[in-house]
Parts: sequence; C-alpha cells; structure tokens
Amino acid sequence: MRKIILLTIALSALIFAFDFSADTVVSQNLKKTISSVPPHEDFPNASYYIICDSSITKLTQSGSETERYFLAKAYTYRGKKKLSNFKIIFNADYDAVELIRARTINADGVSTVDSTEVNEVIAPGYSAATIYTKMMQMVISVPAFAESSVIEIHYKTRTSKDAPIPFGGMNVLVGEEPAKKVFFALSGKKINYKSISGAPKPKIAGNTASWTIKDYKGAQFESNMLPLREIMPTVLYSASRNWVDELESIAGMFLPHTVGDDDITALAESLSTGKSKRDALESILYYIQEKFNRIHISPNRVGYRPNDAGIVLKNGYGDSRDLSVLLISMLQAIKIQAKPALVASGGAKIQDFPSVHQFSRMVVMVELDGKILYLDPMQEYASAGFLGSANGEKSLIISPGETKLNEIPAIRPDDNMAIHTYDLSLDASGNIAGEITTTVIGDAAGSIRSMFRHAKKSKKKQKFQKAASNVADGAKIEGEPKMDGIETNSGKATIEFSFTANNFLITQDPMAILWLPNSAFGLFSLPDISEEKRTFPIYLEIPIKIVKDITIKIPDEYSIVYVPPVTHIEDEVGTIDITSQHGNNSMQISISLSLKEKRISTDEYEKLRNLVRTIFAKKFKIILLEKQI
Repeated sequence: MRKIILLTIALSALIFAFDFSADTVVSQNLKKTISSVPPHEDFPNASYYIICDSSITKLTQSGSETERYFLAKAYTYRGKKKLSNFKIIFNADYDAVELIRARTINADGVSTVDSTEVNEVIAPGYSAATIYTKMMQMVISVPAFAESSVIEIHYKTRTSKDAPIPFGGMNVLVGEEPAKKVFFALSGKKINYKSISGAPKPKIAGNTASWTIKDYKGAQFESNMLPLREIMPTVLYSASRNWVDELESIAGMFLPHTVGDDDITALAESLSTGKSKRDALESILYYIQEKFNRIHISPNRVGYRPNDAGIVLKNGYGDSRDLSVLLISMLQAIKIQAKPALVASGGAKIQDFPSVHQFSRMVVMVELDGKILYLDPMQEYASAGFLGSANGEKSLIISPGETKLNEIPAIRPDDNMAIHTYDLSLDASGNIAGEITTTVIGDAAGSIRSMFRHAKKSKKKQKFQKAASNVADGAKIEGEPKMDGIETNSGKATIEFSFTANNFLITQDPMAILWLPNSAFGLFSLPDISEEKRTFPIYLEIPIKIVKDITIKIPDEYSIVYVPPVTHIEDEVGTIDITSQHGNNSMQISISLSLKEKRISTDEYEKLRNLVRTIFAKKFKIILLEKQI
C-alpha cells in the first residue's frame, strides 16, 4: 500500500462523521450507522447496500484531485464477489492513487488491508494499449469479507495538469444497488456543470457545487438498456465555457499530426488512380480497415495527442486517433478534405455541454458531393457512412472555432437489412431441397463479411454447414456455396448455397404440417419482450429490417389447406407485412419485419411486443397440407 493515513475527513460541505483514530477501531457513530442498514428483505433484488458513497473533485493548480469515501454492506454472495475485490482504474502516466483506508468491518471485529492485499495490474481490456499508455487497475482485496460484511474504502486520485486530456467528466450518481446516501461535489472557480437524467439541482456554497441523493431504492436492470447516463441521475462537468474553449487545446494537440509525407501521398495516389472521388475514398478507407491492427482505447484515457501520420503508416497499427490521422492525411493527399470527429461508441445521446468526456472514439468526417459522410477506420467491416449505434446521434468536429455539435446521418431500416430468399421443393417422402440466398447491406453485411472474409476453407465449410442446420435440423450442404461482396466493405454482400433435409414434413395422414424454414444466419437479435412491462426504455442501437421471400413447390399428392394470413401492422415502432399466395402445387410467402426506432419508450413497449409476438406466432410459421385421396 502506498500510504495509510489516520485522520478525520472533511469534504467541503460533507463531513464524514467517523472516528479514524485507529484502523481497528469502529466508532459508536459508525456502528450505529451500520446497524441501521435495512435488511435484505427490503431490497430482495440487491446484492449489496451502499451506506455512503461520497466524492469531491477539485480543480487545483497542479491539475485535479478526486477524493472518494465508500462504505457498503454485502447482502448476498454476489455482493461479496463484487465488493471483496475493490477496483480503482487509473492512468499511471499522469494519475497517482493514494489509498488512505481499506478495511472490512464484521460483527466480531475489523480486518485491515495490508500491502500484500493491494496490487496494481494492467486494467482489463487494456493489455494491447500498453504501447500507448499505462492503464492500471488497483485491486484491493479486503480480508475476511463475508456475505454480511461491510467494506470501507477511502482514497484520492490526483491527475497532473500535463495530462493531454481536458479537465472534466461524467458522473453517473447511482445505479443498480440501493443507497442510503450518495454525495458528489465539484470544487473550483472555473468548473461548469450540468445535471441530466433526473440528477437533483446542486447546492452552492462558495466555489463548491454538491449533489446529494438519499434513500435511493435501487433499480432492477433490464435487457437492452439505454446507456446509463440517459436513465440514471448524471452530472457532466468541465472547465470550458463553450465548445470553442474545449476544442482549443484538443485541436492544437491533434491537427498538426495529420500532415502527410511523400510515402502517404504515393500510397493514396496508387489506391485512387482512375477512380471517382467516392470510389477512391472507399478504397483508402478499406485499405486502412483491412491492413492495420486496431487498438481500442478511448482518447479520454490516452489523450488527444496522436502519432504523426507517417509514423502510423510505418507502425501498421493504431487506435482511433492514429488511424483517423492516417485516413485524413491520405484523403487530403487526393484533395478530399477531411476532419476528425468524436462520437460515442454506445450511441448515447450527446448533451450540448462542452465536455469531450461524453465521447469515446474518433472517426473522420468528409463532405463529398454535397453530402456529409462519416468514416470509421476502427471498424474492419464497416461501409463508408456506417458508425453503428452512433448513427443518428451527434458528433463533435475537432476544428478550431467549432461552436456546435453536428448531426450524424441516421440509418433507416432499409440501410441495415437482411433479405433471405428461399427457392425450395418438397418431395412426396417429405424431404426438402433447394437454394437459399442471403443478401445483406449495412451492419448486417459487416457481420457476414466478418464470418467469411478471413476464414480458412475448412472453417468456411463448417460455417455453411451450420447455416444449413439453422434452416432445418439435419440439413446438409449440396455443391459449392457462392459468395459475392465479401472482399470489400462497399455495397451489399451475398451468400448462396443449396441444401437437402430429410423428413422435413410432419405427417399424420391425410394431413401434414410444413414448418417454414428458419434463417440461415443469425444476423439480428430481436429484443427480449418476456416482461409484461418495463421500467426503462428499450434500446435497439440501430434500426433493422428482415425479409423472408419463400417459394415452395409441393408434390402433386398434396393440396394446400392453410397458409399464413395476410397481415399488415404499422406503428411508430415498426412494420410487419406478411403476404401469401398459392396455386395447386406451389406457394409464395413473404414476411417482412422493420424496427424503425433505436429508443423505444415504456409507453411504446407494448407495440414492440405486438410486433415481435406476431413475427414468432405459430400461425405465421406453418403451412397445412392435405393428401389427396
């Protein structure tokens, strides 16, 4: 442990009323506070109870400092697992962590942490980023921690003013677990802030603003949750008055590195010779996406000072800053003006508040033929214009004097679509055979490309066999599958294969049931609608469209008794269209589902349920046949 200090703590307007005269002593005041923790029965879904979670962030002459005090009691084994290894993530290049107190409080005494129980390791998910920075995780393994123990942690994190990141942040005040008291304060003359998503109004005392939430009941998280900042009380803060202030230092750190050299110019020209501007742009983007290794780390962790474009070219790898620098320099070499832009990876709504800490990665914005186009060199299989969940949200262009956020073009369901075409024949023995073609565009095309582009021949064979098995149990691939559009990120991609499946028809003379075939590839996951009602809106990230066009020839021995009924449902959430027609020995069925919204409110949830339940209803999945006598 770096340092253990025994002291009484006072954080601005909040005073921790606990006696720190000895680490093994628990004051009567603290004992009383712990004994007042509600029983688990009051919060049956909680894994632990936060007694106090208080922090204050100060802007200082040497940088910034955050001091945090955390006191919580475990309710369950899950709570024990979460609390017994307390984690603090920091950047060792410009952050310093001072651990002041760490101990376990049980009914029979106190167990303090010693130096062997505090370890600093590379933060999970950042092992590849060590070539850029030292993202570390301090792991505090509190001793003798059981399912009813109390953890007490007190520490400070100091950040140097030389850190290549603007001061600021985003504090989600509460989350899943219930809490007696949560306190957050900002102290400094030049700090600006904004309360969002139900955060209370701050109390002001001199240069300190503070937020307090008491007796928080906790939240039962659900599937397909919105980014927490949109649904939980959150405070944004910054030292900038406006976007011009926030961008001043960032642009100065970033833009000088976008200047290319002779090697970059030669490469850009070789990739673009004889091509239109759009084709040249896509060729250069694809080159970087395909040839360069990607290191995923937010600029807010590593800073806004990238490598020079020429160095990135030689390195053969990069994070979102470096690959954006290279892409900008190559586009500028062929006279396409490009600018760096910040977006949020999770597609979160960006507030018009001057803090880059709302964003998580860098992309490139160009204006081509009068249209705005965003390019993501970090996504290996993404087409030009596709940013995933960030489409339809807002970006921040890194350019001196930029005064506002910019709209990222939204994606329509038709821009992110999978069309499954079936041309099938059923024989008198109940076996089925035919061809299936899957045509995809948008993110769906990226998913198919990621499956097959770099797969070995044996792996491709396995993937196709699995696709056939998805269509029908026991199905086998016949012949050699065909692929088109896999070796590029532009336009649509197509997969085609033939298959056979025995005993596909379920018979009980004279009747027979023919189940419509499943999709070959699971490209879209429909949202979970198992709950009758939702507490939180549902988040789909990106609009989708799924189409099945099915043609089936049936043997002369059978007549068609039932096909899925014609159905049309359209509302604010999406659309379903089901059509069918049939003759004596063939039928054509078309099923289409579109989900138009990324965010579906709790009021609209029942409409979503109706769409998903309809598409899965058995009456739309079967064909009833009757053997002619």
